[in-house]
Amino acid sequence: MSGIPQLQNENPYATVQKLASISNIQLGGWDIVSAHRLPEKKNATGTFTDYPLIIKFFNRDKKDEFMRKIKEKKPSAELFNGSRNVKIFLNHQLTARQRDFFNKARELRNEKYGFRFVWFQNGRILVRKQHDSRIIRINNLQDIDRIKNQQPGTPS
Repeated sequence: MSGIPQLQNENPYATVQKLASISNIQLGGWDIVSAHRLPEKKNATGTFTDYPLIIKFFNRDKKDEFMRKIKEKKPSAELFNGSRNVKIFLNHQLTARQRDFFNKARELRNEKYGFRFVWFQNGRILVRKQHDSRIIRINNLQDIDRIKNQQPGTPS
């Protein structure tokens, strides 16, 4: 999760609970396995920045509910005494291999291929051309290559 201002002596669990409460999500003490910031590092200008908050859920369904409802709510850093203009973003923590695979799939959003939506859900990469078109699951690099190599006008 990024966009949340880092406070001195912050409690990451309390931060997660605050986000859950504004989104009407019931989180029990057992739902969160861990919550912590990435270690601080200086950026290129030599200043410290607010580092992402990493949350590990016990249950994937609860994680998906949390991510879905937070994305619907679109909270800003203002909730944590930050700027209204800074949005809070949630992303899946992907392995290097998954991230490369996902980035390859995101190339389908190019006008040449006509896909408007590429997302990661329940451990799967999904694509869709229009809001009302069918969802296509991408299982491997061959699926991406097959889509890229289809002739224009060929039904997908």
